[in-house]
Amino acid sequence: MLLTTAVCVTAASRFLVFFMQVGFIALETGSGRAKNVRNILLKNLLDAMLTTLCWWALGYAFAY
Repeated sequence: MLLTTAVCVTAASRFLVFFMQVGFIALETGSGRAKNVRNILLKNLLDAMLTTLCWWALGYAFAY
């Protein structure tokens, strides 16, 4: 029971943190010019991918 609850909380936390990126993208594209939208999307996508890769390579070992 406790393990199931911990897994659900962890999954929900991952979901919320990942979709915070969507909010950042919306904020940045809304406050910029239309010609810069592609650049903003690419930067945010690379940020999410690089962060995930660094977490996999370094952070997971320290967390667990």
